[in-house]
Amino acid sequence: MARYPSVAILVHWGDPRATAEVAMRYHRDRSFSKVVVVANDLETCPSELNGSDISWIIPHRNLGFGGGCNFGASRYHGSKYAFLNADVTFKPGAISACLEALDLPNVGITAPALYFPNGGLQSGCGSISKYIKAPHVRALPMGSLRECEWVTGAALFCRHEVAESVGFDGSYFLGFEDVDIGLRAISSGWKVVIVSRAVAMHPARTTLNGARPVYYGVRNQIWFSRRYG
Repeated sequence: MARYPSVAILVHWGDPRATAEVAMRYHRDRSFSKVVVVANDLETCPSELNGSDISWIIPHRNLGFGGGCNFGASRYHGSKYAFLNADVTFKPGAISACLEALDLPNVGITAPALYFPNGGLQSGCGSISKYIKAPHVRALPMGSLRECEWVTGAALFCRHEVAESVGFDGSYFLGFEDVDIGLRAISSGWKVVIVSRAVAMHPARTTLNGARPVYYGVRNQIWFSRRYG
């Protein structure tokens, strides 16, 4: 099986043409060596991608976010991965900065600082509360790199070794899988860092499409607290 220097995996749900447009932009800009779309809603590949090098793969069922990421990584091997929501947009240089930071010693997961379109911080250096193990996301990165306990799954970059040996826990289905993989990566000896010069925008919750975020948010907080509390 071919191994690419970098693979972008978009976990798709919703309008296939919108996701195809994002995939084509990454491909056109040569942001990654390979672009893969995992169609969790089981939608067929849109005609816009016919004849392109972009791969549109359909699992046997909706695997959730973490499961979709694992599915894409198992089909296309990369030295580095970017697991991305289709509605994330990067400032110039942000993608290359996150990929390059993975070459630093023991850095296994990187991410940009994520902002709302109005400029407010959406997700920075993630931490975990001491007692109930609730995740906090609103810490601004300081310096060129800042270690943290977890980074947002909306734009998460990792080494092949982390994807292969740690991977996402697909049982969460939606939410907390990014916090979980961060903590398990750290326990395996990897560093999780925010790259401060890497900036991305994310409107948030535009790709959920009725996927019961409140249910999964409550359920997964309980699961997570029991596991780590």
